[in-house]
Amino acid sequence: MRKRGYIGKFANVDLARFGQFSSLANERFNNQAAVSLKRRVLSIALLGVSGFVLYLSVTITQAYHNQATLREIQSVRYPAQASLLGALHTLEVIQRELEVGVLTSNQDLVQTTAILADDFRQKLIETARLSLERGNDINTILTRFEAYYQSSSNHALEASAAGDDVAHYYTRTRSAAIQYDELKGELSALLNTETQSLSDSMGRAQRFYQYSIWVGYFAGVSGVLLIFLLGWYTANSIVRRINEMVSSLRNIAKGDSDMSARIKLSGSDEMSELAFWFNTFIARLDSVTRKSTAEIRRIAYTDNLSGLPNRRLLMECIEAEKTRCQSDPDRRVAGMFLDLDNFKPVNDQLGHDAGDELIRQVAKRLQRIVNSRELDDDEAFEAMIAGESPVVARIGGDEFFVLVSRGADEVFAESLATRILETVLEPYTIAGEQCHIGVSIGISLYPRDASSSANLMDKADLAMYEAKNCGKNTFRFYSRKITEAAKRKARLENALRESIAKGELRLLFQPKFSLKTGDFCGAEVLLRWHSDEFGVLAPDAFMPFAEASGKTLKIDEWVLRKSCETLQAWGQAGLAVERLAVNVSSHMIRSAECEAIVESAMRDFGVSGEQLELEVTESSANGFAREFADNIAKLRQRGITIALDDFGVGQSSMHLLIGCEIDALKLDRSLIEKLEIDKRTQVVVQSLLSMASSLNVATVAEGLESTSQVQRLRGLGCDMAQGYFFAKPMDREDIEKFISEP
Repeated sequence: MRKRGYIGKFANVDLARFGQFSSLANERFNNQAAVSLKRRVLSIALLGVSGFVLYLSVTITQAYHNQATLREIQSVRYPAQASLLGALHTLEVIQRELEVGVLTSNQDLVQTTAILADDFRQKLIETARLSLERGNDINTILTRFEAYYQSSSNHALEASAAGDDVAHYYTRTRSAAIQYDELKGELSALLNTETQSLSDSMGRAQRFYQYSIWVGYFAGVSGVLLIFLLGWYTANSIVRRINEMVSSLRNIAKGDSDMSARIKLSGSDEMSELAFWFNTFIARLDSVTRKSTAEIRRIAYTDNLSGLPNRRLLMECIEAEKTRCQSDPDRRVAGMFLDLDNFKPVNDQLGHDAGDELIRQVAKRLQRIVNSRELDDDEAFEAMIAGESPVVARIGGDEFFVLVSRGADEVFAESLATRILETVLEPYTIAGEQCHIGVSIGISLYPRDASSSANLMDKADLAMYEAKNCGKNTFRFYSRKITEAAKRKARLENALRESIAKGELRLLFQPKFSLKTGDFCGAEVLLRWHSDEFGVLAPDAFMPFAEASGKTLKIDEWVLRKSCETLQAWGQAGLAVERLAVNVSSHMIRSAECEAIVESAMRDFGVSGEQLELEVTESSANGFAREFADNIAKLRQRGITIALDDFGVGQSSMHLLIGCEIDALKLDRSLIEKLEIDKRTQVVVQSLLSMASSLNVATVAEGLESTSQVQRLRGLGCDMAQGYFFAKPMDREDIEKFISEP
């Protein structure tokens, strides 16, 4: 909206200056035209009394008619035609920008067509004001335009959000395309009609002049030759300039010529004035068109927030580099995909305005370190496309892309990436607050790693994610191993989506025992995925992919219902199991559906809350402490035991123990492994067990593998334990045998 206001302000100033110039020009031409008519009348009066009277009357009549015609052309026909021509151009720009918005999935570009739509309406309204007889036609076109624009812009927004390609977009908007063609046809027809009216007006002026010549010829014998010569000269001058104007307008309307054509000014008659205004109009139209085209280009190729090139310009620069590399085998191009680390916490804590300012500061730093030009004129655009300047583009959110070509080998790319890391890692001052962010960089080289522009970005993107997986704030070069890992991840995600339907998920049960009595006191449910392609996988190997594909809740629900079904079957078979412990994911325990899912499983299989224990990890509360605490409170009200898993290794364990009602703590196996060899670990475990006892919270030790571990934990007051020392995880058939044995 600020850009629109700036353009409007510029236009108002331009129109004010133009109006002052017009007044001065009108006064000059009116005075000069009056002198010219007097001289003509005096020269014709000398030819003869009889011929003079008749010729004078006809000339005066012709002058009035011609002046009226010229005024009509000047004040109505030319402006009306110019408005229609501008409206047609604007309509074509709207359609093109909607298509580009879909192609680049750029919703901002689609939304900017609203400015062009307003400009289109204003041009048609101006035409209707000038040419009243076209009012009904223009109302019809405006009505059709509103229907077309509403439909096309909505479809374009949907398509750009969904990432549809243009072919899909055309399929979805076939009716809008038909509306566009009809609307363009009607507008072109109206423009042709207005052009014809202009030609007719000029034709009338031409006929008036020719009529005066013939009347003067027959008016007086003595002055016939001079009248004829004067009339011929006058007519020839008018017709020549009219034909030049008609020819220029025709070529502009057909698109066969630019707007550089000008009529040669000679004399000071009305036609000279018309020629002057024609030249002035064409010059102003040319200026406005050039400025509008430049502004449209700037909007189309620039990111509004950072001022950097956007994805569209970046893709054109990469394609241009690809073409140059094909003609120059020694040329190399490096592409760097940058994703800011720790940007979201800064954005959330300081606000979106601060986040925007941070993006702008990062953009300036990147431009400085890469030595990229700012997009302040056409030369900068051309320099980037020509490969004469490095390109720093913002491609969305907190993602940037750097494209360099001169000397872009692996050594240069590594040096540049190191400098970018050092520059981005320096502190920022935002809204009076100092903040720190990092950046992960993926690098791909053309033609070594990629065969197309999209490929170059994709490979750099994959390398960037590899950098994030390696701890962030670093860079990685693309390699085939990264693609293979990405393909394996995609195959695993696809297979995981079908795992429940194919019956590939299985449950194992690891018994738990009381350290005081040695009695069996329940079991922990362990999930395994038996995949035909990947073999048997534990949750650590596939649950992160389940989160990425949105299958976490479905898997949690399946495990919970299968556990309840098992409890029901054991109860019916007379197998005594005090409690089953079921691991639930962070998505499950903080989901609004958590209570309903648990209640449904318990109700369907007749399981009481006392038979269930849900194990959660401290990471489940990260960013969702309120939802976490609320769901735990609701589950405990149903008699369900809540155990905090992997206790003692995280940063928030104590905080959760204070803020939430927890029934049991499960000491992580990493503590148990060091229990016999590290005195500090012994002190920590003893303190944890003492604290749990004071809070009346049960304790469970995981991963016990030796008698000495059992004895030490029993001596420290640990309540329960599980591990290979007691029993390995078993399938349902084996644990049923285990439970039934005396």
